[in-house]
Amino acid sequence: MAKANSKKSPINWPLWTGVAIITILVVAFFTGNRSLVDLYRLRQEISRLQEEKSALEKRNAELLDEIERLQNDPNFIEQKARIEYNLKRPEEDVYKVVPE
Repeated sequence: MAKANSKKSPINWPLWTGVAIITILVVAFFTGNRSLVDLYRLRQEISRLQEEKSALEKRNAELLDEIERLQNDPNFIEQKARIEYNLKRPEEDVYKVVPE
């Protein structure tokens, strides 16, 4: 029996190799431990944490200033005692006005 003449189209190996490599690279960029999505999320978290750090450093400076004033400023201590703790001097009378 004679073999049938079936011509196969030649496989373009360089083309398919390139397509496979590009596909693997695209999949690797968007999945896995170091994907682009993960890097984006990490950068967002770093940005948020830096903002939080700045806010905490500012609050820390305010508290240190308040500590300094509480240790050295008697008028500040008196003002804080009156406002936050409703304290008064023995000879004073305090009147609170209640709105109707």
